[in-house]
Amino acid sequence: MIMAIVLYKERTFMDASYYLFHAINSQWFHVEHGRTVLALSQVLPIIGTWLHLPLQVVLVLGSLGHEFFYYSVFLVCFYSLKDKRAAYAVLAVHVIGQLSLYWSPMLEICYGAVLSVLFYSILQSNKWKDDKWLIFMLVAQWFAMMSHPENFILIGVGIAYHYLQNGFQKRIHLGLGVFTLIGFFTEIATFSDYEKGHSNLVGYERPATALNLLNLDYLQNVLGIFTNWYFDLVLLLLLAVIFMVVRKRWKELSVCIGSILFLLVLVNQAKIADEFSRYNESMYNPLVFLVVFFFVYEVIGFGKKQLNSFAILLLLVICLFRVGWIYNHGEPLRVRTANLERMVDYVQQMEGTKFVVDARNAHAPTWANPIESLLYSAIDGKEETLSLVTTDDLKYKTNERVLTPSNFIFRRFEIETFSFLNSQYFQLNEENYVALNTAKLLKPVEEYATNIQIELLRQGSLKSKDSTQFLIKIINRNKEPIPSHIDAQVFISYHWFDEGGGQKVWDGKRTKIEVDVHDSYLQEMTVLLPEHEGNFIFLPDLVIEGKEWFNLQDKYNLRVD
Repeated sequence: MIMAIVLYKERTFMDASYYLFHAINSQWFHVEHGRTVLALSQVLPIIGTWLHLPLQVVLVLGSLGHEFFYYSVFLVCFYSLKDKRAAYAVLAVHVIGQLSLYWSPMLEICYGAVLSVLFYSILQSNKWKDDKWLIFMLVAQWFAMMSHPENFILIGVGIAYHYLQNGFQKRIHLGLGVFTLIGFFTEIATFSDYEKGHSNLVGYERPATALNLLNLDYLQNVLGIFTNWYFDLVLLLLLAVIFMVVRKRWKELSVCIGSILFLLVLVNQAKIADEFSRYNESMYNPLVFLVVFFFVYEVIGFGKKQLNSFAILLLLVICLFRVGWIYNHGEPLRVRTANLERMVDYVQQMEGTKFVVDARNAHAPTWANPIESLLYSAIDGKEETLSLVTTDDLKYKTNERVLTPSNFIFRRFEIETFSFLNSQYFQLNEENYVALNTAKLLKPVEEYATNIQIELLRQGSLKSKDSTQFLIKIINRNKEPIPSHIDAQVFISYHWFDEGGGQKVWDGKRTKIEVDVHDSYLQEMTVLLPEHEGNFIFLPDLVIEGKEWFNLQDKYNLRVD
C-alpha cells in the first residue's frame, strides 16, 4: 500500500497510463478486448472523479485500486471463507513473478490468477451450496476465464483438483464444466483483432512453435528465465513435488506437472518466449498460480506442526523478498519518471501547451509519453496541462500532415481534438507544437562559459569503479540558450582531480542535454567513478564533442569509497 501511494506516478507506465487516463477522462470504466476484469481496478479513481477530487488524489486512487483488488480477495478468503491457504496464495500470486508487471499494473492476466484462487476457495469450502456464494463463485470464474485465454487452464486445474479431493459431484462438476465450455467458446467468438494478432503463431524474427522447446539452446534460454527470475518459484515447486511424491499423491502430481508443461507449450507455441521481457513476464505469469496453488494445498496444512510453520514462513519470506526486488527493479523507471517530471516542470514555465522534444534527447521514451505528460502536468491544475511528445510521435505515419492547432497527439497512434478532453481536469490551447531542441551556438564558447554554472544538487552512491547518476542544475545567464540538439554536439561531462589538484580523469562520460537551456534546467548526468577510493574533486563541465571544453569552474569535494 505504501509503495502504491509513494510511487503512484511510476505506476502510470505504458498501458496503465492509457487505461487510467480513459477512466478519468470519461469518468467511466474503460475496457478493451473483452477484458472486463480490468474494470475492477478502476472503481476507486472513477469514484474520485465523481467526487471532483484533485487529479493527484485520483491518480493515487488509481494506484491503490490495484492493491485494494488484491486485498479484498485476500480478506474474503481469510475471513469469510476461513481459508488461510487461499489467503497465502493471494499474497504470493500478487508479488511472485511481478517485476515489470507491478509498474504497469493494468494486466488482466494477473487479476485472473487471483480470481482463480477465489474460485477454488469457494468451491472447496462448499459455500457454493448457498445460492449467493454460488453466484459469487460463477462471477469470479467468468472474470477469471475472460481475463486471458491462458487462465482457462487455472480454472480447469481448480476443478480437476477438487474432483481428486472429493470425487465426482455431478451437481457442481457438471455445471462448472458446461460453464467453462460456454466461456471458452465465448472467448473464441469474441476475439478482437488485437488478440488475433497476438495468437497468430508467428514470432517477430522466427516462427513461434512449441517445437522450439526441443532445441537445446532455446530450452536452455527458457530454463534460464526461471533460474534467474523465478528461482523462488522453482523452490516452491520442488517442495510441492517432494511432498506429493512422499505422500504418493500421483494424480495430484500429474495434474501439477501436466498443467505446467501444457502452459509452457502453449506460451511457446504462441510466441518466441526464450528471453525475459515485460510481455513474456505476463505470458508466464499463470505459472505462478499453478506452483503456488499446489504448494499451499499440498504442503501447507500437512505434516508436522514445525514443518507446516516452516512452509508458511518460507512463503512469507519469499513474498517480502519479492517486494524488495520489485522496488529495486523499478529504479530505471523511477529515473525515467523523474526525468519526465522535470521536463514537464521546465516546459510549464514557457509559453504554450504543446511541445516536441527530440526522441534522441528524451530518456527512454515510449508511445505513452504523450499520455503521461498530460497526467503529470494536469496535476498542477488543468491550466497547466501540457502535451509533450517526441519527434518519433510527431513523425509517426501521417501525424505531421494531420495535426492542426485544434488537435493533439494523445498517443503515437491517435490524434484527438480538444473536445476529447474532460474540461474538469485537462485544458490545451489552440496552437502548433513547438520544438524544444532547436538552438544553435551563436557566439564563442568562452563568452558562453562566463555566464554558465553547473550546480551539483544530489549524487548517488559513491563506490569506486561504479557508475552513478548525479542530479545537476544547469544555470544559463546568457541571452542565448545552451543548445541541446544532437547536431550541436554539446554534452554534459566532467573531470576528476585528486585532493592535491592532480588530474585523475579528464574525459568524463558524456550525457545529452535534454532541452535547450534558457535560464536553468534540472537533469541527471551519468558519472563513472574513479578506480580507487579516496577524496576527490569533481568538476562538472560542458564540452563540444571533438572541439573544446567550456572550462567551467564549479568544483565539489567528494569521498569515493
